[in-house]
Amino acid sequence: MLNLEAVARASADRDAVVVCAGFQGAFALDDAYCAGRIVQLVDGERTDAAIASELIARAFPTALEGFNARTYGPPGLEEDIAFCARENVLDVVPRLTGMVGPAAEITA
Repeated sequence: MLNLEAVARASADRDAVVVCAGFQGAFALDDAYCAGRIVQLVDGERTDAAIASELIARAFPTALEGFNARTYGPPGLEEDIAFCARENVLDVVPRLTGMVGPAAEITA
């Protein structure tokens, strides 16, 4: 959410895939919410998963409510979640440039 509009702009006029990481191999509602918010901002053909994520995003009036509906994680993350629910405060879009062993190499 911190760079939502920047991600949408970076995805304009190109094929893009939004991948929800999930948590420990399982579905994560807050990931689907975030994916749905991205889908709402980009044009193009949508998969069933994209349509579903957009419907999930529409179910929550604010990002904070969408993130607080998370399906995992320990208690005590309230401040972190509130920080991450802020919208469009960054223009940076990280990009995967490669792998170094098991670690992802990211550039901005």
